Amino acid sequence: MLNHEAFHRFAPARHRLRTESSWAWFPAVVPGTRCYRSTMTEEEEYTAFEGRVSRTIYVEGLAPTVSKVSLNAAFGQFGNVKSIHFIPNYFVPKNSPQAALVEMDSAELAHDVIDQTRSLPLMIGGMPRPVRVLAATYEMFGDRPRIPKREIVCCWLDPQDPEYSVAKKIKDLVVKHIAEVSFVVEHQRSEEEKLAAEQREKLKVHHQKLEMLDSMVENPLYKDLKRYYGLKAADNY
Repeated sequence: MLNHEAFHRFAPARHRLRTESSWAWFPAVVPGTRCYRSTMTEEEEYTAFEGRVSRTIYVEGLAPTVSKVSLNAAFGQFGNVKSIHFIPNYFVPKNSPQAALVEMDSAELAHDVIDQTRSLPLMIGGMPRPVRVLAATYEMFGDRPRIPKREIVCCWLDPQDPEYSVAKKIKDLVVKHIAEVSFVVEHQRSEEEKLAAEQREKLKVHHQKLEMLDSMVENPLYKDLKRYYGLKAADNY
């Protein structure tokens, strides 16, 4: 980390701001590090990003065991999949449902996938309920470019600053939202566990019925009874 003296030597003036009590740090190019800059203008880069957003779908409710290979196989049925990116969530347990951004080949194909999954439930990775597919939005991308001609200035605030109370309210609201999200995710997980238990029980009952039918067809008395009563039943099902 650079100290104040080195920071003033290397950082441009627009990246420095001094408050009454402390120094605010701004992103700056540090000597000895690599910096890759796009050859496109901000407007061209943002236009290309908007096209990428229009081609991308947001998939939530994925089982923790679902991988990129599983998603590519699931959505490859609809068309070509260009890229897949899982959205990390650091505020929920690792065994909680996850979400991903799936970039399709075109915006029309992405809309077609959304429409089809609304009418036909899509199960991925054995999740007890279908996944939910929505259109992606700008805020979902961690590598989104800056909006052209928009600047965000950051600085430290003293308790005496008029904006300090506003910043503290925002911070408290974020903490509250994290607690609410954790509660909702835990409730959703318990509901999914109940649903999975019910589905396992139903599957067990259906399997027992099929075994009973199988044993009945294989019984020699089956053909005799069918011939005696004149039943038109197949020897297999």
